[in-house]
Amino acid sequence: IHPDFSPHLPVEECNAFINLLKECHKNHSILKFFGHCNDLNPEMRKCLKNECMEKRTKSREH
Repeated sequence: IHPDFSPHLPVEECNAFINLLKECHKNHSILKFFGHCNDLNPEMRKCLKNECMEKRTKSREH
């Protein structure tokens, strides 16, 4: 289970993945427990990791 992702993230691409995952969970309330929405997780995590790395790099520059 992921924490609640609010649309405050500056990267619109990540928000799109998060919204797709939320929509999948909403539309497939039972199937999500059997991995129906799992194909969206790696892309979302990759996007969030990239965003985190960018923030970390910017922080180190200051």
